[in-house]
Amino acid sequence: MPSYPATAPSNESRAPAAVEHEDVRVVIVEDDEDVRTAITFLLEADGYHVQGVGTGIGALALVQAFQPQCVLVDLNLPG
Repeated sequence: MPSYPATAPSNESRAPAAVEHEDVRVVIVEDDEDVRTAITFLLEADGYHVQGVGTGIGALALVQAFQPQCVLVDLNLPG
């Protein structure tokens, strides 16, 4: 039977601590309302502040007003 050392695991093997998201603002630009709602739900559940919009023109106004740190954009927006 193998023998294992009786030492505690090092900090290197532990999972990283959760990142704080309460001050992170994200804009979702997605024309499919169901997709936009699902992404918003998932990010908000993880603590992000999320605003969504369905058009590129709307995104420009929202980004200026909301000042997000991250913008997720659908690459296939119509128009």
